Amino acid sequence: MNEKTNRQRLIREFIKDHPVSDQKDIVDYLQKQGLQITQATVSRDLNEMGVAKMRNGKGMFQYIFPQKKSKTSLWHKLEILFDNFVVSMDSAENQIIIKTSPGNANGIASYIDQIEINGVLGTLAGDDTILIVTCDPLIREHVEKTLKKLF
Repeated sequence: MNEKTNRQRLIREFIKDHPVSDQKDIVDYLQKQGLQITQATVSRDLNEMGVAKMRNGKGMFQYIFPQKKSKTSLWHKLEILFDNFVVSMDSAENQIIIKTSPGNANGIASYIDQIEINGVLGTLAGDDTILIVTCDPLIREHVEKTLKKLF
């Protein structure tokens, strides 16, 4: 097993067994396992592994491995997230901007990505803002109408 594969296996096990909310916790754990690792490497690994940071039931952030779900359940979850956390939506040309309450943009963008809406090229999320880029303005109109129904 190469170093990267082993490191990612350890990260996966650690996240599954512990409520991890900070990359520093992962770095500390890996160093205790004898790996010389930096936060930047952990960040790249988490991104490559598809790990998301979501609020748990106690309102705290926690790293999770999103489960592959049916489109129906993803839309249902997205509807709940929109109802609870989306503040506004605006658009121009082939882009949609969604404003959320602080700390919720990444989780919502992750669900939008998982649904794989036709014509959506991708999302970019900050703390409270999501940028959705579509392939053209007509597709943007369709996507925007669909997402506005979730309010």
